[in-house]
Amino acid sequence: MQTLEQQGIKTVLSLRQWHDDNSEARGTGLLLRRMAINAAVINDDIVVTALREIRFALKPVLVHCWHGSDRTGLVVAMYRLVFENADKPAVLAELRKPEHGYHENYYAGIARYISEVDVSKIRQRVFADNPSKGK
Repeated sequence: MQTLEQQGIKTVLSLRQWHDDNSEARGTGLLLRRMAINAAVINDDIVVTALREIRFALKPVLVHCWHGSDRTGLVVAMYRLVFENADKPAVLAELRKPEHGYHENYYAGIARYISEVDVSKIRQRVFADNPSKGK
């Protein structure tokens, strides 16, 4: 965490279910945010909440989970779709790159969610002044 801070990271968003970053970040000025995500249970509410965390975080933000591949891959893919207007085939190809480590055999629902999600609906909710707006 000290290295992250030295590299200019301001906020760390952890997607891990069972562990926080408190002890690792002790003594740093990093802002810690945590959103426990189960990689097998993905829905619009989870994605919107994660993207709103990023939207309102002090930048730059580091997003991580245990392996940095499934939950992180989902959130980064959705960030690319919502904030960068990337297209789904490109985002899915990035997610599936071997070096990213996506465990599609275990968490096929992540790619399926990305393939089927209504990006404009998610974008509307992420950028709404009221987070419940657009549900």
